[in-house]
Amino acid sequence: MFNPYAQAGWPNPQNPLATAQSVHPSTTLNGALPFAFQTPTSQLLSFTFESYNRDILCSTIYGPNDQKYFDIWTSASPNQISNTVIRKSDGSTVATIEWFQHPVVDINGFVARQPVCQWLPVAGDRSFRTMSFRGRQFAWMPTGNTLYVTGPASELISQISRSRDSVTVKMSSEAFRLGLLEIVIVATLLLQSNRNVD
Repeated sequence: MFNPYAQAGWPNPQNPLATAQSVHPSTTLNGALPFAFQTPTSQLLSFTFESYNRDILCSTIYGPNDQKYFDIWTSASPNQISNTVIRKSDGSTVATIEWFQHPVVDINGFVARQPVCQWLPVAGDRSFRTMSFRGRQFAWMPTGNTLYVTGPASELISQISRSRDSVTVKMSSEAFRLGLLEIVIVATLLLQSNRNVD
C-alpha cells in the first residue's frame, strides 16, 4: 500500500531511501513547535471519511453523532483530467481539486484556485508541510501513522489517522469554532489520496 507521507521523504518502511530518524520538526514556525500536545480527547471532535472500495476520493464524511457533513466524488474519465468535488450535506460545493500533473485546489470562500504545492508546501528539510490560511501559518507534521496539525502558537488543531477502511480527523473544538473544518478536510483528502500532490 502507498504511504502518502512518503511524498515528502518522511520515514516509512516502504521507502528505504527516506530518512530513518524520528520526525520532530527541527525548524521553527513562528516560534517553537513542541511535540507534546495536551488537548484532552473530550475536546476533540471526530470526523470520519467512510470510503467506497477503500478510495478516499469517493467517500462520505460523518462527524459527531454520525451526522453527515460532506460527500466526496471523483470523476474517472480516462481521456480527461479527473476532478474531485467536495460537497456539504446540503449539496453546496466546498472545494474542487483538478488532478493535473501538478494538482490544483480551489476551496470556495477560503482558498483561491492555486497549485496544491503552493498551498501545502513541503518545508525545506522535508520533515513537514506548511499551510497559510487567513494570514496564519499551520504545520502538518507526521509521527508514526498519525499526522498532526498545529497552529501558530503550536496549539493542536487536529490529528489525522488512517485505519484499513477509513481516515479519521480529530479536531479541537476551538479550531472547529474558528471555521477550520473545511480547510483541514480538504488538506487531509489531498495528503491521504495516494496521489502526487506536488
